[in-house]
Amino acid sequence: MSKRTSKNWSNVMIIVLIILNLVLVSFMVFRPRPPRPNPQRMVQHLKHNLDLSEEQSKQFVGLIKEHQKLMQGNRQQLRKLRGDLPETANMTAEAKQKHLDQIADLERIQATQIADHFSDLKELLTSEQFEQFKRLHRNRLSRHRRGPN
Repeated sequence: MSKRTSKNWSNVMIIVLIILNLVLVSFMVFRPRPPRPNPQRMVQHLKHNLDLSEEQSKQFVGLIKEHQKLMQGNRQQLRKLRGDLPETANMTAEAKQKHLDQIADLERIQATQIADHFSDLKELLTSEQFEQFKRLHRNRLSRHRRGPN
């Protein structure tokens, strides 16, 4: 192969690699986001599976909307604090620990809010409905879990 042919071949390969990289990056940037939980759709699903009454359905929607509002605020704060984690490399040990404690405190608050939400659901549902709800919830979690645990 002549020098000119091998140089052309190298240029073609570089262009192909650049195009492939651009395609991969665009898939990562513009990938579809998972749909946000829709309280109405969730209630319809649970109404069918748990045999909810109309009154239970209305109360369920209220509980879900209230819970989502609480969780959204926490998620935004956690996202910001976690986004700032690379900055902890420049912090003193005391400042780094304070930052990590803030994350831990928000995660503890979030876990408490989730537990309180399940307590509210337990009060709304009959014992049979709540047992079925727990099974549905476990199944949902196992389907969405990724990687080894």
